Amino acid sequence: MSRRDGDALPLTAAQREIWLAEQGARTALDVYRIGDYLEVHGPVDPELFEAAVRRVVGEIDALHVSFVDDGQDPRQVVRGAWAWEPTRLDLSSEPEPRAAALAWMARDRMRPLDLARDPLFSFALISLSPVHHLLYQNYHHLVMDGFGVSLVRRRITRTYTALAAGGPVPPSPFRSLDDLIRSDADYRASGQFTSDRSYWMERFADRPEPTQLTGRAPRSRSGLCPAAEPALLRVDTLRAAAAQTEAHWSRPLIAAAALYAHRLTGDEDVVIGLPVTGREGADRALMSSPGAVSNVVPLRLPVRPDTRWHDLVAEAAQEADAALAHQRYRSEDLFRDLGVPGATGSAFPLVVNIMVFDSPPSFAGHPATLHYLLPEPTTGLSLWVTGRRGGSDLQVELKGAPQAWSDDELAVHQRRLLALLDSVADCDPQETVGRIGLLTVGEERELLALGAGPVARASAESLLEVFRAQVRAMPDAVAVVGSDASLTYAELDARANRLAHALIARGVGPERLVAVA
Repeated sequence: MSRRDGDALPLTAAQREIWLAEQGARTALDVYRIGDYLEVHGPVDPELFEAAVRRVVGEIDALHVSFVDDGQDPRQVVRGAWAWEPTRLDLSSEPEPRAAALAWMARDRMRPLDLARDPLFSFALISLSPVHHLLYQNYHHLVMDGFGVSLVRRRITRTYTALAAGGPVPPSPFRSLDDLIRSDADYRASGQFTSDRSYWMERFADRPEPTQLTGRAPRSRSGLCPAAEPALLRVDTLRAAAAQTEAHWSRPLIAAAALYAHRLTGDEDVVIGLPVTGREGADRALMSSPGAVSNVVPLRLPVRPDTRWHDLVAEAAQEADAALAHQRYRSEDLFRDLGVPGATGSAFPLVVNIMVFDSPPSFAGHPATLHYLLPEPTTGLSLWVTGRRGGSDLQVELKGAPQAWSDDELAVHQRRLLALLDSVADCDPQETVGRIGLLTVGEERELLALGAGPVARASAESLLEVFRAQVRAMPDAVAVVGSDASLTYAELDARANRLAHALIARGVGPERLVAVA
């Protein structure tokens, strides 16, 4: 620790926004918890694991603070020591050890925390068998972001490996919390901050409406079970699409997400949220300081049915590159600058989160598999793409706000997104996006089956005449069905008439009324 017990420090800009958001939520949400677990296929010494974890925690200033609010500004106060210890769980005798471990982790992630008194982190060694272990780490988002989690995981692995080999532990690479806070404050007082603000203000000066993916009322969903099972996506699928457009593989992924939102809503001005580290282009202090500085930047993409796929990917690449160059300017600051209400969650109903790591994980020479613990969004949908840089597969998982999306709906959306990514990998770059298939193979088969019946001669009557005849013949029959309501032919006819009268009152001519009808 570089500070004394009781020292008060200001919050970083990211911490302040997380503090305000959680105070407004008034309940524990897993969106404010972040972590992962490393699945180790080999023996793990519990004593050495605990020694490694305790040593690393002692190196990280950000884990030795509590948060208080004196009515003016929240502050983080240094705590010289915590009464805590890593948890050890032996679940090898459980009927389903892995399921029991996942349930325990889910409960721990939702465990209430007193920000002024509790350690805002937890670690656990969960044994499924003598040669199968889960190394779990979890943090409140106030003290750690995703980049910081990766730094801590790497340091624990290297420390344990050194201890297991009986050699010296390499010096800590971490900078102090003072360095992190100073870097954040220096940025906000710099010309780069002003330049970043100007970019974002110009890009969103017309205050586009957020792309609303669903308008349904809240609903309940199954508790802690995953909403959609993760699926594998072959990286060569994305690389094929990228090669056709001379872009990085992530750019077709972003373009496909924007296309999906366009097809889902009809919006031709799509805004996507892209989580970023908030550290690129910063000084070295941020790159070696575990803590909370990450951000979510908006990507704004024009999507029309006649847009060529090549042009949409090129637009996504240009937009992403520009956003990353200005990624330290917080989206919450942009909302305030524009004078628009809402928080990050409501501004980005679709988030694309791409998390790849550099090398295959291992633990003291034993093979390991990294699993991210993904939070559910508070609104909308989040598309998570995780895996190893240079690997053959990526894992795709779609998470949805529990109050808006059912488990079955999320599974369908995930299958369609994967089908769309397969389609764009094979399509002509000059193809217009309105002609790119969106349905899964099963849905296409069902659709084709609907056209396999008898063929009737086309009526000479207009569509409007056919509708009027149906109103007279079956006024109480259901005409249209929506997500939460339905209309009979008589009700639909009455609504159409009211709309026509309203348009006439506004001076709309007969030719426009026919088009509306």
